[in-house]
Amino acid sequence: MHKSYHLFKAVVTTTTKVNIVSPAQQVWIGAVSSAWENPSNWSCGNLPNNNANVIITQGNIIISSNVTINSLTISSNIVLTVAAGYYLTILH
Repeated sequence: MHKSYHLFKAVVTTTTKVNIVSPAQQVWIGAVSSAWENPSNWSCGNLPNNNANVIITQGNIIISSNVTINSLTISSNIVLTVAAGYYLTILH
């Protein structure tokens, strides 16, 4: 079987604005429950995402979803549980 390939050259004639998102600090406050997925448990009222630098200094936390965050700082004596079948991915 003969495969043919085509090469293309792209020429950009306009400028594009690129938003650079810097990681945000999110602190676990655990005000409502031990559920990671409850936004009320976080200092900013939003769930951490892959741009978040997460800080946990208190409580017992249970993750029941797939989570990706930028970084994690956790104090000693904290219990962080990832429920079976889910993953916590830390990028840095």
